[in-house]
Amino acid sequence: MSKQIEAQDGWPIGKVAEFLNLSKSTLYIWSCYDRWGGKYPPGPKRIGRRLVWDPREVIDYRNNKCAITRKELVYGK
Repeated sequence: MSKQIEAQDGWPIGKVAEFLNLSKSTLYIWSCYDRWGGKYPPGPKRIGRRLVWDPREVIDYRNNKCAITRKELVYGK
């Protein structure tokens, strides 16, 4: 039953971390920095006590936005 709810709500932090090959702690830190103009993955939404991510946004981030270089990330384009 929980997997059904999970699929409807979004991806939990463990799945997002595995998909993006990041640690959970990195995602927790990045979830606090939504003001950085899209340099970080999409922010989560809170459902009860859980943070969940929209799978479409996470996939789009991995396929398009996370392909920038470190210089672009630090200094902009």
